Order: sequence, then C-alpha cells, then structure tokens
Amino acid sequence: MTAINQADINVIRHGDGACRVLLIHGSGSAARTFSRLGEMLVAAVPECQTHTVSLAGYGSTAADSGANIIDQHLDVLHAAMGNHRWHVVGHSMGGFLALQLALGLAPADTVINSLSLIEPMAFGALDPVADATALAEDQAIVAGFENGLQDGSGIAHFIAAWNQTPWHDMPEAAREHLVESAPLIWSEVQQVSFDTTELAAYAGLKIPICLMVGAHTLSPAKAVVSRLSTLPRVSSVHTVEDAGHMHVLRDPQCYAPHIAAHIRQNQH
Repeated sequence: MTAINQADINVIRHGDGACRVLLIHGSGSAARTFSRLGEMLVAAVPECQTHTVSLAGYGSTAADSGANIIDQHLDVLHAAMGNHRWHVVGHSMGGFLALQLALGLAPADTVINSLSLIEPMAFGALDPVADATALAEDQAIVAGFENGLQDGSGIAHFIAAWNQTPWHDMPEAAREHLVESAPLIWSEVQQVSFDTTELAAYAGLKIPICLMVGAHTLSPAKAVVSRLSTLPRVSSVHTVEDAGHMHVLRDPQCYAPHIAAHIRQNQH
C-alpha cells in the first residue's frame, strides 16, 4: 500500500454524525454528482456523516500514470478511511472497489459495518459458460472502446453504452471532460472488465451486503448482481424500476431509502 496523505484526497462531506458512510463513485463519474446521494442519506439517517471520495485522477486527487490504477484507487480509499468504522456505498466500478476493499481488510473486516452496492462491476464473479452472453456484451463494449482509442470515438462508444444515452445527447462540457479523461477510464476498464476475482472469494466476506440493480440496465450488470445475490451475507436485493446503469446519478432518491435502511439495520 502506498502512503497517501489525507490532505491530498478530494472528499465531499455532508453531516456531522458519528456514523460514517463512505461513497465510492464509478469510472468516468464524479464525486460531486455522487455526493447528492450522500446528502439524502444524511437526511434519512441524521446520525450519519457521508464522505464521497474522489478516486485517483478524479477531482483534485492525484494519480500516478505509471502505476496500477485500481491499486491507486484502493490506496486512496484506505487513506480516506483511516482507523474508523464505515458503511461503504459503491456504484459500478465503485461497487467493485468496495468489494475489493472488503477483501483486502479480511480477516479484520469489522472495519466495514455494511456494504451497499449499486450494480458493482465484479466481472470475475460471472460464470464463463452460464454468463457467456453477458460477458460477450461487456467485451463488445470494451472492444469498441479500444478500436476508437486513436480517433477519440472509443470513449464515446463506451460512455454511450453504459449511460444508455446517445453521446451527442450529453452536455458538451461533459463530453469534453470525458474525452480528456479517456486514458484514465481506459486504464480502469482494462482492469475491471478482466478482473479474475471469483465468486468464491467474495463468499468469505462477513459483512452484510445490500444489492441494487436497475430494471433496465445492461445484461452484464444484471448478471453480476444475480451472481452476487447468492453470497451468504446478502441481506437484500432491490430492483429499481425504470432505471438504467447510471440512474443513481440522476435520481439518487430511488436508492437512498434502501441504503439508509441497510445502514440502520447494521449500526454497531
């Protein structure tokens, strides 16, 4: 683990309660946008304080272009957590990072009181045969990204697929930011989509897990949630109607009640 000064990490905080909640955003996302969920959690659970952490290369949190980006993200999260106890909320890549964070803390996984995961991209949990169609869909999206790395069309293909929104329907400022962030996002995609952490590894976690999935999300996300739902410590699985993969950023109020209930049930 790389030593990181907490002062070098961009964190958005809401509330001042004793119950700490860590929010981890997804690839190409933003702590600022994801922190809206944090505001709603504080309103629902007033004894909470939420910390939405900007991962390496996001916000003002620095990244090392020559180092493994997932390891950098985990180092940032470890530094942000310190020695406190946390409820951890992750979306997409952030959900995958939450699971990896929990695995890395084992066997001392009482540092995390609960996990609330919104469509975590834990692709290693999929069955290569039974989930072949879902894996093929993800690999097609990754291939489209790779094929357009040189001319800039790759990031448009990737974002349009997972946002389930045409690229040119997005605000121009958002498109420009994503194009600038394409090398960082590509580094994340290479590691997340080809991760080999199998379902059996997550089965050893002793942490209560709440899973959430959009009814209209992509098949790879649905397949991952379906596999993870079989884990021994999964206490609830919620399908959010009329929701796609990025719906939590647009309508966090659809997810906040599920997460708040999970936090309340697992406060120590």
